[in-house]
Amino acid sequence: MAVSIVGTVASKLLEQVMEQVMEATKTAISCNKYCKVLHALLKELQPIVDHAVCKISQSKFDNTSKGPQSPVHDWVDELEDTLKRAAVEVNKCITQQRDLNPWSRYKTGKRILDVTESVKKLLQQASLVGLVVTLSEAQKNGEDDAGAT
Repeated sequence: MAVSIVGTVASKLLEQVMEQVMEATKTAISCNKYCKVLHALLKELQPIVDHAVCKISQSKFDNTSKGPQSPVHDWVDELEDTLKRAAVEVNKCITQQRDLNPWSRYKTGKRILDVTESVKKLLQQASLVGLVVTLSEAQKNGEDDAGAT
C-alpha cells in the first residue's frame, strides 16, 4: 500500500504538536494544578496518538478531499484542535505565572480544565474508533523507539 505524503506530513505535525504540549504542561505544572492533570492525561494519550499516526501514515490520508472521512481521521482532527487549544492555554498559564490578577489566572485555569475535559472525551472515544492500544503493543512500541535512538 502506498504511503500518502499528505498523511505523513499530517502525522508528523500531530507528533510535533503533541510533543510541544507535553513539554509545555511539564513546565506549567508548578503554576496551575490543572496542568498536572492535563499532563497525566496526555501521557496516557501518547500511545494512542502513536498508534493513530501509524494508521494514518499507512493509509491514504487526505483531509482535503470532499468525501466522508473515517472515524479515525475525524478523531485525529478533533485531537489536533484540542492540542492546539491546550498549547495556547498552557503557554498563557506559563506567561501569567507572575501575574497578580487572580481573575485572569482563574479564567486561564478554567480554560485548561475545559481542555482537560476534551482530552478525557478523546480518550473515551479512542476505543470507539478502533484506536485501542494494549499494554503489550505500547511496550513493543517503546522498545522500537528505544532501538531507533
